[in-house]
Amino acid sequence: MEQRIKEEQSNTINDRVIESEKLEKKFEPLGLTISEIKSDGHCLYRAAEDQLAHMSQVEEESDDSLMERFEKYCKEVESTAAWGGQLEIWALTHCLRKHIMIFSGSFPDVEMGKEYKADDGGLASKSSILLSYHRHAFGLGEHYNSVVQNSVK
Repeated sequence: MEQRIKEEQSNTINDRVIESEKLEKKFEPLGLTISEIKSDGHCLYRAAEDQLAHMSQVEEESDDSLMERFEKYCKEVESTAAWGGQLEIWALTHCLRKHIMIFSGSFPDVEMGKEYKADDGGLASKSSILLSYHRHAFGLGEHYNSVVQNSVK
């Protein structure tokens, strides 16, 4: 058993080395290298934070800071009729923890938040948000509608 554990650890180390070597080969001609991020469960966010720090060192923004722009965007979405798209739908699916299905006559249907989809009777279930996307509905452009169950008369 101890021998098997050592072999598995050895394989993991070898896989890590192979993966690192492949990345180094990709990065070398681009003049890039890896900036190691602490492995603490927050690596995605810390890596993004590191990227933003590097960007602010490299770029001279005459514009608002990134945080000010983000806050401005959030206020605009909250207080105006700013149009929402795929990014906002993605945020909704994860904030609400709901499966969202968007049907379209102009584009392929879009499904987001499959991890929140319940097996409770198909698409018209209470666990899914169903929307329709209309590219040509109004002169102003794109539009979303709610999709509900047909009423039985």
